[in-house]
Amino acid sequence: MPTDGQTKRPRDAFGSRAMAATAQVPLADIALVIGIPASPAELAGRFTKDPADQDYAWRLAETVCPNSIPGDGTRPLSASEAVTLAAQVASAPNVGTLFSELSRLVDTATAAKVTVFRDADLSDLARAGQFNHVCLFTHWKGHWITQADFKRGAWAALACAARHAWAGFAPGLPGYPDPQSLQDLRKTLNSLVEAGCAMFPSSEEERALEDQNLGISYDADFMAAMNREFLDDAFGSDILRPGNRLELSDGLARPDHIAAAIGDATQSVSLMACHSNVLQQVLATERPNLRVVGTTMELTPTVWAAFVAHVFESARDGRTPFLMDLVHGIRDLSQRGQKAVRASKGSW
Repeated sequence: MPTDGQTKRPRDAFGSRAMAATAQVPLADIALVIGIPASPAELAGRFTKDPADQDYAWRLAETVCPNSIPGDGTRPLSASEAVTLAAQVASAPNVGTLFSELSRLVDTATAAKVTVFRDADLSDLARAGQFNHVCLFTHWKGHWITQADFKRGAWAALACAARHAWAGFAPGLPGYPDPQSLQDLRKTLNSLVEAGCAMFPSSEEERALEDQNLGISYDADFMAAMNREFLDDAFGSDILRPGNRLELSDGLARPDHIAAAIGDATQSVSLMACHSNVLQQVLATERPNLRVVGTTMELTPTVWAAFVAHVFESARDGRTPFLMDLVHGIRDLSQRGQKAVRASKGSW
């Protein structure tokens, strides 16, 4: 994974490059890219796609109505099944509030002359890359391994790879629990990913490299992301679908593909996605002249849709100090509002 100098820490979400972005941004120079479904119809469209490529919609369904998902949650749904499930999900109070706030955000942004790409795919992000500033509002599929990450018919290969990974990574863990089902295997692998220390192959060369960095402090989420990447490499994409991807309507995109899609005309990007430290690192490495605002926190989309809409509504003379508003907003909401909102309304 890319690292910031010698610290191996993700770049501070409110670092110097973001703090330097004090200039007023013309609203007409902002592109708002919404990668999560913003309506029941868009949600239904996601359910007709492979669950391994649409993490957000399926997690949403598993959260609010797990007993209503047809089948085992690992196959695309028919059009009628998708419409029915989307209606059930949208009827949940938290999800209804989310769709209302996203609709208001789209209307407010459009009225403010911000260019909006909703239900956006990678090509939409490339088109948005022609603007001075890109506000990317979507979902980050992080380090957590889901049931849909397992390729069908791969049990023998998965079990073998898991046994070798347990032995070869993170020496000192308890004995291999030898899981007998996919559900237990998922728990076993997630315990590896969140083992509390960075996992490195046990070769002498790799250990020597790590010994040179003793005493370095690791951010827990960034460390887990590295662990997932090591695990993905150990298994291979033929049997385990990878984590650490940004979701758009056409699937889960690698961070370097996101960096490549953003055009040279873009000077700054705000990342409205949970735990965006990994993506920040890749953007910092691939696009060193790009100013980036993001956060290592979990974000509540309902809150952030309302907040960004407020920023657009409050703009004067068609201009806004957008990046600095976001920096201050992230700090303010993290200190005063995020935990309370999640406790009362959930994370949607």
